Amino acid sequence: SSDHMKLTVKFGEHRIDVIAFNKAEYFSKINVGDEVDIAGYIEENRFMNQVKLQINLSDIKLKNE
Repeated sequence: SSDHMKLTVKFGEHRIDVIAFNKAEYFSKINVGDEVDIAGYIEENRFMNQVKLQINLSDIKLKNE
């Protein structure tokens, strides 16, 4: 499957995009504003002559779960 999701996470004053491929089931219990722990790796997203850092998601869970 090519299902993917993109979200933006905020930590302190910083925000970073997170991309997740084939991980839709991870998001069934997560809502806007929830605090989460994430694991993944940082990569460059090159799109329309712009380069941004993003996290390619390996795992996500609600904080304190």
